[in-house]
Amino acid sequence: MKAARVSDNKKKIGRPSTGVGTLVGQRWRDDQLEQIDRWRRAQSDMPGRSEAIRRLVELGLRDEVREGHIQAFAEHQAAARLAAKAETAKQRAVGLKAKGK
Repeated sequence: MKAARVSDNKKKIGRPSTGVGTLVGQRWRDDQLEQIDRWRRAQSDMPGRSEAIRRLVELGLRDEVREGHIQAFAEHQAAARLAAKAETAKQRAVGLKAKGK
């Protein structure tokens, strides 16, 4: 009878390790995810959420752009919130007219 072979080089189950960086898991509120998603959709290459978060962190960590880009981003977000409120008010007004009120 043949002897059974024992192998030490079994493949690990799951996704292979990239070996780069440290995994950081975080929970995000819905409003934060909406802001991140809005920002990433405004990018020309539409990065995924993870890449968008990495880019936003890099922007926040750069001292030379903090004053310009972050301020512009904050102003853009404020303008987007105002536009969303105006659109909601417009839709309500149209809805009320359609109902005859």
